Amino acid sequence: MPPVPPPARTLEEWALRGGHWQVVASSPAHTTVALLTCDGGEEMERVEAEGPELHAWLAGRTSSAG
Repeated sequence: MPPVPPPARTLEEWALRGGHWQVVASSPAHTTVALLTCDGGEEMERVEAEGPELHAWLAGRTSSAG
């Protein structure tokens, strides 16, 4: 299994603390993910990454929900 890129670690930690995340846009060139409050409503921050690592880690997932 490939190492977890730093932006993905941020998403994992956010979810471990009870928050949710949702992909805004994802391509091999650039990925943007919204960090949402625990009720899934309010966007608190965005994680952005250049390059294919986060896109590959997401593997087609669009959110932290199921």
